[in-house]
Amino acid sequence: MNPDEIAELADALRVLPMFAEATDEDRRWLASVGESLRFNTGDLILRQGDPADHWWAVLEGELSFVVHSSGQESLYRNPVAGEFFAEVPIMLRERYLGTGHALRPTRAFRLPEARFWEMLARIPSTTCHVLKAGAQRLQTYWGLRQQQEKLAALGKLSAGLAHELNNPAAAIARDAGELVRRLPALGESALALLDLDLTPAQRAYLPTLPALARAERERAEAATGGRPQDPLERADREQIVAELLEARGVRDPWLLAPAFADAGLSPEWLAGVAEAVGAGAFPAVTAFLCESLGAETLARDAQTAAARVSTLVDAVRDYSFRDQAPLQEIDLAHALDSVLTMLAYELRRANVAVVRDYAPGLPCVTAYGGELNQVWTNLLLNSVEAIRSTGRPGTVRIRAAAEGPGRVVVEVGDDGPGIPAEIQRRVFEPFFTTKGVGEGTGLGLDACYRVVVGRHHGDIRLESSPGDTRFQVRLPLAPPPAQ
Repeated sequence: MNPDEIAELADALRVLPMFAEATDEDRRWLASVGESLRFNTGDLILRQGDPADHWWAVLEGELSFVVHSSGQESLYRNPVAGEFFAEVPIMLRERYLGTGHALRPTRAFRLPEARFWEMLARIPSTTCHVLKAGAQRLQTYWGLRQQQEKLAALGKLSAGLAHELNNPAAAIARDAGELVRRLPALGESALALLDLDLTPAQRAYLPTLPALARAERERAEAATGGRPQDPLERADREQIVAELLEARGVRDPWLLAPAFADAGLSPEWLAGVAEAVGAGAFPAVTAFLCESLGAETLARDAQTAAARVSTLVDAVRDYSFRDQAPLQEIDLAHALDSVLTMLAYELRRANVAVVRDYAPGLPCVTAYGGELNQVWTNLLLNSVEAIRSTGRPGTVRIRAAAEGPGRVVVEVGDDGPGIPAEIQRRVFEPFFTTKGVGEGTGLGLDACYRVVVGRHHGDIRLESSPGDTRFQVRLPLAPPPAQ
């Protein structure tokens, strides 16, 4: 710049309160080593994740800074004329923490990183302004990113939970609708039994038939150990049952045979029913029996689905420790299983198998249950992401055991790619992340460290090599001191 431009820029720097005590010579020096830039409305000033190689100040106009993380965009701050920014990433030796655009025509002053440090040394009065603003903004930024981290984890949990609840809820609705549709047919088939010419013994036998069929079904399930029927064996059984029904005068036997085969009712058992009720009554009895079995199957399926919903609701209550004191006795095995239930969809979607290794007689821990669940969630989600990055199935291992006097250890490990040795010491630092820009806040492991070490006076460590990454959390059994 020529002398006139330097003089004009030096005069423009007076708008910054931090230069109120700077001399004219200091401002001329700043103008000579920095540069003035003008931006139109909407112009990009700097991008999140780019190297923080300049310190900035606003001379005219207004900017808007947003932070991208885990698919979310949050407004960070709007610096106006007289304010400065980018001192935090420069002092932390990090990249720019957000993306800035001009909200209206703006003039900005830019100083290279090396000159920024020289400015602090040359104009000591600026140091106080920079440190004070940096501390306040770092606290604001940390709070924003921590909230984003929680929302991102909550988003994954809620999406997975909605998916897990949707399946059993849909099954209940489907089974209930089908049951309503079939109830009239069940009533008609039951009324048809009243017109049969039966002996007193046969009439006494009919009310016991559903219970006998249920017992036969349970016997068949016990014989197979609850395993699904082999498709070929089931087809053969269905064919034999259909032939038996047809031979004994049952109309449309191929419509009834699948229900009997599904229920595990053997041809021999059905032949016994035919002998008990007589050949004339057998078609009507099998019609009633088929409708009864179908209704019972639908009711059992709806009951199973309702139990799944109840399990998920219990897991949510246990996960959140709703209506419970913050500090309480925690059954670690139960707490870890609740978190796994909440993350079941994420685990299944990433094709991740879970291996549990809970030591028998694992002692309870007096702790802040909700905060510890956030630790387990963060560690498990990190493992899921690590395995997903490989593009292949993987395994997460969870170990919990007593360790030494008055302490327990919980280890969450995975067979993902591992964490490079040169960055392992930094993984618990705030804002440090190995993910791409906008994909992670860099606060998940920092939050784990704060909860484990700061709140519970425990210890958290990392051991990692390719195919074997383990986070070890050690907690005291005794309650932590009052905070």
